[in-house]
Amino acid sequence: MKLYNNVFLYVFLICSSSLIAQTFKVEGNVKDDLREAIPFANVYLLKAADTTLVYGGSTEEDGTFEIKDVAPDNYLLRANYLGQTSKLIAVVVTKNTNVGELVLAEHIEALSEVVVTNKKPIIERKADRIIFNVANSALAQGSSWDILKRTPGVIIMQGEIKLKNRAADVYINDRKVYLTADELQQLLQGLDGGNIEAVEVITNPPSKYDAAGNSILNITTTKNLSIGYKGAIHTDYAIAIKPKYTFGTNHYYKNDWLNSYVSYSLNTKEEVRNGATDLLFAAENGMTNSIWESRFKRATHTNTHTINSLFEFYLNDKNTINLSVSSVLSPKIDSDRNELTTMFDANMMVDSLYDTSSTTNDYENTHLFTVQHISKLGEKGTELTTQGNYIVFDKNQEQNLDTKYRLPDNTILNENRIVTLAHQKTKIYTLQSDLIYPTEHIVFETGLKYSGINSTSEQEFENSSSNTTNESFNGIVADNFDYDENIFAGYISTSKEWDAFTVKGGLRGEYTNSKGNSLVLAQINSNSYFNLFPTLFLQYQHNENHLFGLNFNRRISRPPFQLLNPFITFINENNVVQGNPKIQPSITNRITASYTLKNKLTFDFYVERIKNDIYRMPFQNNEQQTISTITDNLINGDQVSIDVTYQDYITDNWYLYAYSSFFYLKNQFYARANNNQVLDLDVKSCYILAQNYISFLEDKSLNAVITASYMPTFISGSFYHDKAVADVSISVQKHFLDKSLIVSLGVDDLLNATNIPVTSNYLDQNYSYYSRPETRMFTGKAVYKFGNFKLKNSKAEAVEEQERLLNKD
Repeated sequence: MKLYNNVFLYVFLICSSSLIAQTFKVEGNVKDDLREAIPFANVYLLKAADTTLVYGGSTEEDGTFEIKDVAPDNYLLRANYLGQTSKLIAVVVTKNTNVGELVLAEHIEALSEVVVTNKKPIIERKADRIIFNVANSALAQGSSWDILKRTPGVIIMQGEIKLKNRAADVYINDRKVYLTADELQQLLQGLDGGNIEAVEVITNPPSKYDAAGNSILNITTTKNLSIGYKGAIHTDYAIAIKPKYTFGTNHYYKNDWLNSYVSYSLNTKEEVRNGATDLLFAAENGMTNSIWESRFKRATHTNTHTINSLFEFYLNDKNTINLSVSSVLSPKIDSDRNELTTMFDANMMVDSLYDTSSTTNDYENTHLFTVQHISKLGEKGTELTTQGNYIVFDKNQEQNLDTKYRLPDNTILNENRIVTLAHQKTKIYTLQSDLIYPTEHIVFETGLKYSGINSTSEQEFENSSSNTTNESFNGIVADNFDYDENIFAGYISTSKEWDAFTVKGGLRGEYTNSKGNSLVLAQINSNSYFNLFPTLFLQYQHNENHLFGLNFNRRISRPPFQLLNPFITFINENNVVQGNPKIQPSITNRITASYTLKNKLTFDFYVERIKNDIYRMPFQNNEQQTISTITDNLINGDQVSIDVTYQDYITDNWYLYAYSSFFYLKNQFYARANNNQVLDLDVKSCYILAQNYISFLEDKSLNAVITASYMPTFISGSFYHDKAVADVSISVQKHFLDKSLIVSLGVDDLLNATNIPVTSNYLDQNYSYYSRPETRMFTGKAVYKFGNFKLKNSKAEAVEEQERLLNKD
């Protein structure tokens, strides 16, 4: 009955609400001075404030043009064809607008009062997000993963993406990517950065987005604005200890009813990771019993195929259907890990040793399918969007782990082999509908969404020795685990602008029902709950130099189904990683106040508390001398931070983005191995970043990005970072053959100081871990473009540059 009540609430919300984001179309026709129609002329719409290009299109055979999805604003309009240019005319878009005729003439004198420039800000600050424009920069020549690593405020720690010191979710074109950290990295490494328009950094997501997660990184991809075909091929090379290769190709095609994009890439790489772990086991009296030092090396060979496609069908003026398919196929993920553990007694005398050799063979396939229908209702900007997603993930893993125990004189004490066979198949379904309804004074937004997850996992376990040393792990090494989750969500949002004020508020409700079933352990963990998530954004523009902001939001982080799976992964016989089916969702409340001076210098002050924050934490069993890394809930995670940002063109050829964050973090958690004692771990630290975008040569065909960052210390769960993290990276890009060929070179982690040891040390727990993957590496990339790529589709290019290239044809 409770479920039916929530479904009724859901239906009620969709029937009684309305939505945001008003757009119109600009149309007209292009003729020559004899009033003859000009087909295939290029039409550009520029912002009147700074003359940056924001929209573009081409005329049909009869000389007519139509530019869709134009936001209300003041614009300048111009047409160009084979050296002929129309006059620049002003267009105020508040409704669907017909500008009439644009007349091309052979010779048009430059208008001295209008200067077209390509100085679109690399960093743009909006009411609820920061937009990092990367198109046509040196960063765009890397992979999407490379771009994400260089996005302002983003920190990559142990492969996890963090924003504002918290884990962040990744979206692509406003679609959530339902992948683990490793799977996401594989996907983004196969997605060419040349397809990326911008990355939106959303630290306080509005009600339109899922309430799950703390912050959002939304990757927006480019669209082909010009009629015809264009393509590109690219090859990437990177080397640190071992080489890595990528080959890819991208293809675009557009006509009057279709806009399509298809890409493919093959990534083959060998990655080496060296590392160390140190364990201090305590006796009952608190004195040291033994010390175990482990040194390991892991080599991983991976072949990954990535396919992305998007087909946009224009049914008519008011209806568009989008189909997209993305696949990540990894038929080979082979890993060899060799580890030597030396066991010392309390006097640091070698007691014994054991060697561990682990071979893992995986294959993973992930497929994401999306169907979207956009319908424009009426002439006032009302829009209804319906979208469905289907994601399927399939993984098989076989692990063979051999352990050999010996005395210091190499006398064999025992040999053992563990074999695990694991298979997981997960299906994710989402269906959502969003309605945009603008009125004369207020814009409303509302929507509904359903998300369903069905995951089936099984693991087989074999142990060749009856005298195993890891009895504490028995009973959960082999199991079948089924997980089902259903989320019903609805939201309403409204925004209004008047005089110097902007207000946007929303409320999202989500009902969650989940069940995890361990068949072997005969454990069923069910959870049902309903939460409301309010958001509020206030902005006051005192004058052109002073901007004030205040916002609040409430978020939820549900444990990923992969972490609820109780299966064990063996690092060695005495060190395992395992899931936890009893994890609870966490709730975040954050309030932020901001002030911006002259659109260059910004101060952000924010306070947040996360109840039941989710982390992986190590717990030692000193009696059995084992360690388990288990996903668990903190009691609370608190943060207070002051951020300072500066962004501006220092010279015509040098753009600087500088960011510093001074923060206090406190984690309160249960010491599970010590009768659930409550402990606190806190730190005062900072994060400093400087990104420099520099153009060289008169034609600006040589560009560089220089990034430097520093963070003295940090905490994560029960781990404390023992050393400072420092990073210096350089990327240089050069255009050749009239921009047909682009070559880029770079060095990542020049100081080799981004990998640092971490320690979990409290009561009788003392464990340290130091993982050193390949981060300092040399990178190179070459891109060759063909087809009508000279009809630029990037909003970041200036009209002057487009016309210069067109006039050469």
